[in-house]
Amino acid sequence: MDIQWMIQNAVQDKIVEQITAKTGLQWDVARKAISAAMPMIMGWLSKKANTDDWKNMINSAVDATSLEDIDESEGTSVLSNILWDDSTKVTQAVADQAWVTEQEANSITGMLTSWVLGKLSAEKQAGADVTADLEKDSAVQWLLTNFLDEDGDGDIKDDLMKKGMNMLKNKFFG
Repeated sequence: MDIQWMIQNAVQDKIVEQITAKTGLQWDVARKAISAAMPMIMGWLSKKANTDDWKNMINSAVDATSLEDIDESEGTSVLSNILWDDSTKVTQAVADQAWVTEQEANSITGMLTSWVLGKLSAEKQAGADVTADLEKDSAVQWLLTNFLDEDGDGDIKDDLMKKGMNMLKNKFFG
């Protein structure tokens, strides 16, 4: 079994539903775009969290965001500020990898950035120092764990097992 494929397919259904509703894309296309965009977004947030100015900007964005209000324009603005000239490269890379238009890729990266900020906001409200967590090499692992931990118990083994069983069930019994 391809573990990378399983992780990419473990993205929480809520954000996929929101992206499909907003863009009109099919479920699997939205998942593919998310899989392309997530490492780029997390990589840039982790990289930028190493400087005080960026820490303050990220903390401000996190403080202003919640998971209940996925705001595409806010996410796009934050992502543009973080990436500067590279924002069009990211949008183009997502568009190329997921076979979506640049407009759809821009919408997806904006919504996904807002969602990531919402996840960070929830962690910060629970007492985490999100910029310190982002600085660590384990930032991507942290977010993937939060993606995979659907029942919120802090353990992803049961969630991975459930996903794996569902994939096998769908593969063999259709």
